[in-house]
Amino acid sequence: MEIKSLAAQHICEVLKGNWSDIFLEDVLQDVTLEEAKFIPPSKNSIAMLAHHIKFYNEAVLFRVVKDSQTVNYEANGFDVPELKTEVEWQHLKEATLSSFTNLADKVLAMPEEQLFELTPSGIATFYKTLHGVTEHAYYHMGQIVVIKKIFRNK
Repeated sequence: MEIKSLAAQHICEVLKGNWSDIFLEDVLQDVTLEEAKFIPPSKNSIAMLAHHIKFYNEAVLFRVVKDSQTVNYEANGFDVPELKTEVEWQHLKEATLSSFTNLADKVLAMPEEQLFELTPSGIATFYKTLHGVTEHAYYHMGQIVVIKKIFRNK
């Protein structure tokens, strides 16, 4: 199997079928709008974290396709629009989840040798950056689980 196929698989397994037995799709599935908007002492709501995960995946996607589009790194994806309805929250959840498959699709389409090139920032290779996508998702997934527990036990 090609390395890029393994990297794409690793990204998609954040949603389902990974070694950790905790999946972003399941973690977000039962979160209501009220829970999503709840701001715990850590100051980041579930909605903010979901939007941030989506932002990060899209920023990496721009690097993978070498897109010159400007990404607003100042807000870092924590600038989630106000969610007023359950439908808006459902759309954010769907967009967050699809950001993983969108990125994985681009990884599968990239030349394998690009994996070992430095990203435009010059800090890391694409290969390392793509692994960072999953590490980043797991980190914030843990926060989401804790926020759900805080909200449901308050």
